[in-house]
Amino acid sequence: MVVLANLVSRQSWPDFDKLSGVPWWAWIGGVAGAAYGLAAILLAYRLGAATLMASVVTGQVIASVLLDHFGWLGFEVHAANVWRLLGALLMIIGMVLVARF
Repeated sequence: MVVLANLVSRQSWPDFDKLSGVPWWAWIGGVAGAAYGLAAILLAYRLGAATLMASVVTGQVIASVLLDHFGWLGFEVHAANVWRLLGALLMIIGMVLVARF
């Protein structure tokens, strides 16, 4: 899809020096995106759409609480207080309810 968008927009490809100057962790997004896409395709039929989406959103909430708490990836630190943890716990409970019933 990215290749198609680049061809349609007629933008030039970055040269090797520019690509090799990208930090190693910046490439994780492409790999993680491909892994997510493959996992969603393989798991959607088995889990069902509601359970798959509940799992994805719950995972994103938990990850965002961790990113905020530790200030990873340059985020401003927001402590994982009781309300944030309660919100994450409620997301987990909701995911379990969606998966079971």
